[in-house]
Amino acid sequence: MKFGVAFANVGPYVQPQEAAFLAKSCEEAGIESLWTV
Repeated sequence: MKFGVAFANVGPYVQPQEAAFLAKSCEEAGIESLWTV
């Protein structure tokens, strides 16, 4: 089974370095895809 994460690109994730941190964390956890809404 594949898992993905959808997150709102607002608040702390507006900053590129924070969005990159989230993406790296998801990748390390084995998340297949990351979507912004």
